[in-house]
Amino acid sequence: MKPELATEIHNADPNIIIELYQINLKGKGEYYFHAGENGIRKKIVFNGKQYDPVSMKVSGFEYKGDGRLPRPTMLIANGLGEMSLKNMFFKDFISHKVTRIKTFIKYLDDINFPGNNNPYGEADIDNSFSKDEYYVNQKIREDKYSCEYELVSILELQDMKLPGRKIMANHCSWIYRSANGCGYTGPPVADIKNKKIRNGGYNDNLIGIESHVGNTALSLSSIWSPDGNYNKGNVVELKPYGYNESTKPGMLFVCLTDGTSSDPRADKERWVQDECTKDLQGCRLRFGAGSPFDQEATDGLPFGAFPGVAQFKPA
Repeated sequence: MKPELATEIHNADPNIIIELYQINLKGKGEYYFHAGENGIRKKIVFNGKQYDPVSMKVSGFEYKGDGRLPRPTMLIANGLGEMSLKNMFFKDFISHKVTRIKTFIKYLDDINFPGNNNPYGEADIDNSFSKDEYYVNQKIREDKYSCEYELVSILELQDMKLPGRKIMANHCSWIYRSANGCGYTGPPVADIKNKKIRNGGYNDNLIGIESHVGNTALSLSSIWSPDGNYNKGNVVELKPYGYNESTKPGMLFVCLTDGTSSDPRADKERWVQDECTKDLQGCRLRFGAGSPFDQEATDGLPFGAFPGVAQFKPA
């Protein structure tokens, strides 16, 4: 911090509001800057981050009484074509998040003041105003003098979906056995029609007692091998090409006949795959009462659908 800026801030009214801005660059860092208001033309340090002075003008953050969401505009000087270069690199900043922070001078970091000592108290990020978060919706204009951008709420961002996935009433969107969302990593339970792999312990009250291997114990053999020989109840795992525990988890198959060496993916008579039906019944077979991961009564089901949005006909 240069001495002249420290003096400027020290002599300023401690209750002057400072506006600071951040642009998130989606994994490539962030821009930190301020508009140089109140005669402050040097870097400002807040919460350990340096905000550079930039010739800019923002307007339109105010809410109106007609219920429309604000669409602020941000005009930034384009000296020496600096913003034009950034526009090329960051594709006009479309959908990048812009955050406005408003705080008082008295809450800035000590380094802003002479002797690195804030005479008004201590730096305090919690006493700042609530942050305003917007997204760049479009570049309004660009010339050799300035660039202007329109900001919108996330609720108005083009092609944005809230939540970030489709809302389906009765079909779970999670990937079965994925580390994200579903989280089931237990033994094989049932096939794609909710027919149980074996009897006992897995919500027998939800479906009939018929099962693929009866009461035969299940035993995990290994990753399936084309040279292997498997018996009834043996469980093998096949990992797909591009295996990833979150996006492409392994598949479990249970052998139905002794002396089997066929490929589980092709031989539906001698193998049954553990698959989820993606409905509430399939979820309860794995997370309901008596299931391998019994949690419905305490934590609920990790069901990736929204039953509450289904339409119901009046009685």
